[in-house]
Amino acid sequence: MLTGVVAGVVGLAVGGGAGYGLAPGDSDKTPATAAPAPKRSPIAGLPPVPVWKYEHPAEAGQFSASVHQGRVLVLTGREQSAGIDLRTGRPLWQRTQAAALSRALPVDGELCFVDAPDAFLWIAVRDGQVRHRVAKTTLAGPGETLTLTGTAGWDGTTVWMTGRVKKGAALLSYLFAYDLAAREWLWRTPVAAGAPPDGPQYDVVAVRPADIVVRQDARTITPAQRTAAKGTSVLFAFDRKTGKKLRSFRLAGVHPSAALVGDASDRLFASSAGELHAYNSRTAARLWRVARAKAAPGETGVFAFGSGILSGPMLYAANRHQEVAAVDTANGRQLWRRSTEAPATSEIPGTAFSGSGRTVLAYDSVQLTAFAARDGKRLWKFQEAGAEDSGTDAPRYRPLTGGSGRNLVVRRGRTFYALPVD
Repeated sequence: MLTGVVAGVVGLAVGGGAGYGLAPGDSDKTPATAAPAPKRSPIAGLPPVPVWKYEHPAEAGQFSASVHQGRVLVLTGREQSAGIDLRTGRPLWQRTQAAALSRALPVDGELCFVDAPDAFLWIAVRDGQVRHRVAKTTLAGPGETLTLTGTAGWDGTTVWMTGRVKKGAALLSYLFAYDLAAREWLWRTPVAAGAPPDGPQYDVVAVRPADIVVRQDARTITPAQRTAAKGTSVLFAFDRKTGKKLRSFRLAGVHPSAALVGDASDRLFASSAGELHAYNSRTAARLWRVARAKAAPGETGVFAFGSGILSGPMLYAANRHQEVAAVDTANGRQLWRRSTEAPATSEIPGTAFSGSGRTVLAYDSVQLTAFAARDGKRLWKFQEAGAEDSGTDAPRYRPLTGGSGRNLVVRRGRTFYALPVD
């Protein structure tokens, strides 16, 4: 009897393989090799175990991260850039000549683009070698001095940037469009400079076949601009082909720093006083609204929504009350609304998709929570035990888009995890 119990314990300890013990009178011949244990299915509700973990040596604020071609994690920093193998989490390359703090953008199946301090660089993802280099001194016109101030957005091989051009005594601010494949400017169009020293800074909030919609970064809005806008968001539409300004409009009730995203049609989705609103970007008319969170007894404040993510006809967005909502963009109907069960803090969780799009992830400095995109079923929550405490200064668990296959790369500060999600 005792032998049988011991054998059972041994079998459990080694992960379900056959246990074997010798009782008096048993032969001491080597037993036949046991068949491998069948692969176990994940237990519902348990978080995935990271396939690998990588700790980058640079400080968190000194480098940017992006995933390319589902194969390489590219880390661009002030001193050097590095490539990490997504299969193993091991470094593939390090290049000081590719140093740049800006995030690497995908160009094609081989190259990524980096805005370095003195040049545009095209880096080979597989080995980090600089394949093309365009000095910024060649990007300005005759007699001009160009200073780029930020990346507004990108789509395909087009990147939109903001910057200043000085010619003689004149100093003008522009929104630029650059073709990453042809390595040439497409156009530039004047924009308001905004407050020094960081202006101009603009964000692309919607990309359409014929135009783009942008909004000035709230941190660069001058007092005069704020007064003229009456405390609301002012947006601008530009022709994608020529850069011509098509129109400007205000969204009533939407703060200049409120979360905002648009789809490929004429709809914009914005956070407004704890609600989620949809607007027509041609008329600025409100189309529908999603109700705010129901505060529990003793809870105060506005539980604003964050910037949503789009997939087909669906919008997924989280609010400060730790609720994630799935909304039909055509009519504002909620398909589901679920809680992450994390405590409400001053943070608004972000949202992201897994590589397949079947899983919606809500993330903040406390945890990463996974939901089934189809029905909102809460699948699991991920935290690293022993990691830095959560709080207002703690880094977020931030999923990185651009991956493929089952593994999702998640960043928290200078730590990266590969989680088998789908």
